[in-house]
Parts: sequence; structure tokens; C-alpha cells
Amino acid sequence: LAILASCALAASVAERRTTWGASVSSPLLAMGLGMSLATCGVLPPVSSQYDLVWTLLMPLAVALTLLGVNVRDAASKAGPVLRAFVVAAVGSVLGAVVAFAVVGAGMGEHAWRLASCLCASYVGGSLNYAATAQALGLSGSAAGQAALAAGMAADNLAMAGFLAVIGAVPAAAPAAGGSSSPSP
Repeated sequence: LAILASCALAASVAERRTTWGASVSSPLLAMGLGMSLATCGVLPPVSSQYDLVWTLLMPLAVALTLLGVNVRDAASKAGPVLRAFVVAAVGSVLGAVVAFAVVGAGMGEHAWRLASCLCASYVGGSLNYAATAQALGLSGSAAGQAALAAGMAADNLAMAGFLAVIGAVPAAAPAAGGSSSPSP
């Protein structure tokens, strides 16, 4: 747990104090550092500490984040954000259904459970992945645990790429109020 916390701390410090860290973002840095340490054998592939992060620390972080939200400001901006969320959620569900129809047959007995977990993650985040896996009993067998770990790795890899692209968008976009064409 100390190593995981150190990854998060190092990523946060890099984001606040370096230009490259700010351009990559703390979550992406923390995931990359954690994956690197797991690949090198510093972090184990399976640990009860990971369950502690999923079941206690992540929900606590969400609750603490929500405590800092200005409710009036959030309510006034909820309409456009809610519409965008609904469109994205429907797109994620449709994408999961199509992906399952195309490749699900080759993914083994836990394919529908894994597709459900990935869809839940894309709609509502990593907590939804863990909650859906638990609700569907995915970790009840060795094959289910292997599918769960493979799905989590695929989810983290896809999200790392997605966050990198999203993080690069503001750097590539023209400044607000500015012109995208060079001045003479």
C-alpha cells in the first residue's frame, strides 16, 4: 500500500512541479508508474491491498471530492453536462454491445461478465468496474479472476491512452479568443 501511495504522491508532485508532469496529468503518471513497477516485479500482480484500494480508498476519495463541490454552481451547470453524459453513456453501452457481438464468442465463458464490467467502467469509472465484477461473481473462480485481471489491465491501458489524447487536446487547441492563423 505504501508503494501505491508513493506512486500517487510522485505523480501528484510531478504534475504540480514540472511542465512535462502537468502535460501528462497525475492519474496517467500514477497508472504508468504502477504498471511499470508491476512489470518489474516490485508490485505483485495480485494483492489484498488492491482490494483495500478498490473497496475503501476509492469510495472515500469520491466522497471527499464531493464534499468540496459547490452545489449551487454544480446545479447551474448540470444541464449541458448531464446531456453530454447521457450521450456518452448510451454510446458506451452501444459500443459494448457491438464489441461483444463481434469478439465476445472468442473470449471464453466469462465474456459477457467482462464486457459488462468494461461497459460499467466506461460509463461510471473504475469503481463501477469493481462493483460490477463483484455483483456478477467474476472473482469466484480462477478463470474469472484471470478474466478480471486481464480486463482491468486492458481497461487501464485503454484509459491511459485515452487520458493521454485528452490531455494533449488543450495543448494543441488555439488559445481562447485567439486566432489559429499566424499574424503577419
